[in-house]
Amino acid sequence: MSHFEYTDPDGDRLRIEPVPARPSVLLILGTQGEDDTACLRIPLHHVEEVIAGLRDMARQTGPLPGARITDEQRAHAAAVLPPGARITAQALHAAEEAGA
Repeated sequence: MSHFEYTDPDGDRLRIEPVPARPSVLLILGTQGEDDTACLRIPLHHVEEVIAGLRDMARQTGPLPGARITDEQRAHAAAVLPPGARITAQALHAAEEAGA
């Protein structure tokens, strides 16, 4: 694979290309109908850190629709949610956001 591309529903795009001359990857952002608008070079030794940050930000937005609850999360939910509350990924996320 020589590059990776992602286009969001609005037509804005992200392209990732290797930079062999400098051990890094290049993130190139573009908006619909315009040339590339921004780019960022990430050294290879920081790629995993960037991916971990992206995953962390995704988790903070809330659970994915239909997300499954692990046994550990279910036990935590039973401890922090009111008695009789329906245990859902959304309810658990709300409780975690509230600091429970």
